[in-house]
Amino acid sequence: MLDDEENELSEHTSYAVLAAVRADVAGARVDRLAVTYPADDDNLWFIQRAEGAARVQMGSHPNGQLPFLIESDQHDRRVPAVTVQEAIDVIEGWLLGAHLTSRGPRLGPG
Repeated sequence: MLDDEENELSEHTSYAVLAAVRADVAGARVDRLAVTYPADDDNLWFIQRAEGAARVQMGSHPNGQLPFLIESDQHDRRVPAVTVQEAIDVIEGWLLGAHLTSRGPRLGPG
């Protein structure tokens, strides 16, 4: 459970992105990079819908802060997301199979 300070910070961090994706995408699973030493950078998350499905990777600055760098194992695109909503849109679009454009997903007709 997040305390008040963490809750306030989470509105502008990876916590907000991951909470929205979990709520909006059925079966979304999030795994955080497990590091060996406390000084190692663990600001990397892997998100996928089901075993064998496309996996999306989101990296952030320390403490889950913006901007985020979003990538997928399904293509060679890297999308820098400068807002929480932009990160949510890209991740959900890729997980749900939206058409890809140079900036990320394009929802709707071809």
